[in-house]
Amino acid sequence: MRKILCGFVLALAGPGFAEMAPVADRVAEQNKLFDEFYETGLKNSPERATAYGDYRYNNLLGQYSLKEIARQHVEADDFLRRLKAIPTDGMGDKDLLSHRVMQRQIEREDINYELKNYEMPENSITVFIPGWPICRFRCLSIPCSITRITFPGYIKSRACWRRRLR
Repeated sequence: MRKILCGFVLALAGPGFAEMAPVADRVAEQNKLFDEFYETGLKNSPERATAYGDYRYNNLLGQYSLKEIARQHVEADDFLRRLKAIPTDGMGDKDLLSHRVMQRQIEREDINYELKNYEMPENSITVFIPGWPICRFRCLSIPCSITRITFPGYIKSRACWRRRLR
């Protein structure tokens, strides 16, 4: 009876193990997905692409309509679905970490979409004041905690506001 049960379990599990692609192929597929995700991010945010030094999208402006935000959400869900379809069994530590980080990032974007963060005019880093031109150095930066690292940026933002208020 035991042999029959073991044979039955192996017969059911065998095709699942046979279909799994080699680790190198899965890592290559994952890296291809990462590249596509990065390129899509640049295309969806052309100002960021220019800031990174990629001038292919200089003729475009970022789209912030509700329709575009919904399209980007569907696009991110597709990336998440494709990422989850890549098995991580046998991957190295770096590849497994990259997989988990990207998955968590996209899941966080889903949560932000559900909470409608795109409707919020301000966040914890910068405050948007309608009608005021946006200063090049993020004039109204709200420091969460002033540390040695953020203090120069804090001083620069205060100086920017002093110039603007004169």
